[in-house]
Amino acid sequence: MSIKNVKNWAKSKKNDFGVKFVKNACFLKDAVLKYITVRRTSDRMKYFKNDVKRRDSTESKMNLKNLSKKCLTIYHESDKITKLSAARLRRTGP
Repeated sequence: MSIKNVKNWAKSKKNDFGVKFVKNACFLKDAVLKYITVRRTSDRMKYFKNDVKRRDSTESKMNLKNLSKKCLTIYHESDKITKLSAARLRRTGP
């Protein structure tokens, strides 16, 4: 082998190595990106499900509190109305 052929052979081997390295890197890059994408999606779904559960439980608690407040105010208002009407009936008579 002449020196020129050796240099060409070395260059060709380096290029082959470079091409193989790039192909492997691209393959690994796609696989890793795919794994990261799937992982992020599942984490998002897990967080979303937990968030929905948390929101539902707090909303239901808030709804119960609001409903109980409404019921109590309606009850107290109806009690006041009953007392007022009873007082008027006593004053005016039957």
